[in-house]
Amino acid sequence: MPSPAGNAGARAPLMARLVARPIAPFALALLAAFAACAAFGYVLARESDARHQAQRRIALLGVVDEYRIVFAEMTRRAAAGLSTVPLTAGPDLAGALEPAGLARYRHEHACLVATDGAVIASMPAGSPVPPAVAGVIARFRARSAADDPVDHPASVATEAVLLDGRATLVAVAAVHAPQPPAGGRAGDDILVRAKRLDAGLIDVFEGMSGVTALSFDIDEGPRPDREMQPLLDVQGRMVGWLSWQREHPAMDTVVRLLPLICAVATFLVAFAAFASRQIGRAARGLARSEAEAHRIAYEDPVTGLPNRRAVAELVDATLAARADGGIVTLGLLGIDAFADVSDALGEQGSDELIAAAAKRLRRAIPAAVALGRSGPSEFALVAADAAGAPAAAQAAVKEMARPLWVADQSVQIAVTVGLVRAPHDGETREDLMRRPDLARRSIAPDSTVRVAGFDGGMEQEHQDRLFIRRELRRALSERSFDVHYQPIVAAEGQKVVGVEALLRWTHPIRGPIPPAEFIPVAEQMGLMAQVGELVLRRALADAVRWKDVYIAVNLSPCQMRDRGLSSLVAAVIADTGIAPSRVVLEVTEGVLIENPDDAKARLDQLRALGVKIALDDFGSGYSSLSYLRRFPIDKLKIDKEFVAPLGRSSDGGVIIQAIMALGRALGLVVLCEGVETEEQRILLRLAGCDEMQGFLFARPAPRAAIDRLIGGQRGAARRSALA
Repeated sequence: MPSPAGNAGARAPLMARLVARPIAPFALALLAAFAACAAFGYVLARESDARHQAQRRIALLGVVDEYRIVFAEMTRRAAAGLSTVPLTAGPDLAGALEPAGLARYRHEHACLVATDGAVIASMPAGSPVPPAVAGVIARFRARSAADDPVDHPASVATEAVLLDGRATLVAVAAVHAPQPPAGGRAGDDILVRAKRLDAGLIDVFEGMSGVTALSFDIDEGPRPDREMQPLLDVQGRMVGWLSWQREHPAMDTVVRLLPLICAVATFLVAFAAFASRQIGRAARGLARSEAEAHRIAYEDPVTGLPNRRAVAELVDATLAARADGGIVTLGLLGIDAFADVSDALGEQGSDELIAAAAKRLRRAIPAAVALGRSGPSEFALVAADAAGAPAAAQAAVKEMARPLWVADQSVQIAVTVGLVRAPHDGETREDLMRRPDLARRSIAPDSTVRVAGFDGGMEQEHQDRLFIRRELRRALSERSFDVHYQPIVAAEGQKVVGVEALLRWTHPIRGPIPPAEFIPVAEQMGLMAQVGELVLRRALADAVRWKDVYIAVNLSPCQMRDRGLSSLVAAVIADTGIAPSRVVLEVTEGVLIENPDDAKARLDQLRALGVKIALDDFGSGYSSLSYLRRFPIDKLKIDKEFVAPLGRSSDGGVIIQAIMALGRALGLVVLCEGVETEEQRILLRLAGCDEMQGFLFARPAPRAAIDRLIGGQRGAARRSALA
């Protein structure tokens, strides 16, 4: 079953490809955009050049038309001037035909033609009327005859003709006599003026129109590098060609900018390539970063296994994929007493231990069962069936029973496994990941069972512990704890010789909570020092009122490890004013075995205050004779497990007698607790017991009840003395 962390490496190249996919289209789009812009610019340049050529053509045609109009107007004025001169050959008439005005408009040939076609005068003198000019005169006379002589008088006309193989502009105008003959203007003489289209005139046209390299050609046809404008006569025949240099200002600009455009294109291509490379590199880096972030987020750095987050997502995915009626099994494998092992190995050694354990678990657990690290010393097992995880758990326990080689030494560890099944033990990931730990905690440390399932009682116990954790601090701050006392009687005469202080807690809602439930929680929370001080102060303060009765107070292992314990006891004794000889402090065997040197030093300090030391629950632990002789012990308390069989089993009596003999030999007072029947009392008395404690004599009671009990005992003693 693959884990989310295991897919990180496979997803990294895929992510790189997904991120890199837009790179090539981006580069192509950039180049396409540039090409489109270039094509658009080319089209715009072509259109701009076409408009420019059209404007030049229009300008040239306008200049030619303007010249024709001005030349015609000058001819008409000249004809009007001749109408005042006698039309007879002579110097005055010849002088009137001489060119005048601007050079560009000066004619090169002129003549005055009579109505009968005879030349009255010409310039140069004696030049005949060319046939082409005669045709122009004839057409002018025909139009003049057709026009309305009043409303549309025909006064002047111009035509382009070929004279001596050269294009010539000919203008004809009627010279009206002062007294026109009958018949109208058809009998008027005609003034003819001719101007060749020579190089000078062409230069004038070029300068006025703005065209470049203007020329006039008769025989030359169209050329691809020049613009052409035909010059036609009135009959539509070709006279010649006006041609000029074809201009491409926009394209020329483009050509001039072409190196820059190429440089920009090269830059864009290089930039696109560089950007593509950088984006590709960034995409690969992003993919690697994502893979690394995914690995960090979902992989345990010590073992390489999926971490708690990855396990949680795997559980969600497995539950989502569970078919109707299917079962998902989740196991929690924990290393017992890992804190002690970690303290012995150090941080680096602990990591090596976890890594070695993970390596061994990988070998033991089948591939169908997912393995992950869910805590500092816990591993999770996830299986999509009912049998996979239990079988893997048993295999893991067997594999982990062998020692591990860690930090150049052999380390023996024990593991326990808690199992839950969905949907039987829960349907949500929160329940399934929390309840295996409850099942694992139910396994006793000395039990041979290493794998446990979950049941509903564990949940209730867990909720109770959570409740106690929430309420314990409040109860301690508000002094809500009570101290009850159980009398201790002398075996001879059953006189109350002492009382044992017992902590009690009555919650305002839940009622009485047994010490066996809240004391372990207080030890886990580190509150036993405060709880122990509260019991010590209250017990010694209450015991001041009970004369000739000693007070026994239990010391927890946490208090025994406190170096300030003797100072605290001395301060409480001083505050309450009780005699130290009336104070008995009870310790368990485990405290003495855990750290013998510190325990002996602490007990010696307490004995120096004048208090007595009792060894509680003797016989239920190690019961070593060596520490009875080594430690300053004044009293032995025999555990109730040895008292209960009295009267039913001969072995119980033998053990009691042996402990009694041991106590007498060491000079210790022997107290038997848990006495509940008269038969047990008699047998203990016969065995030599010094003091007894149990329900036969009295149950633990508040201070007021002890006041009455001891007060009644004193009254009975006084009455007996008086009798």
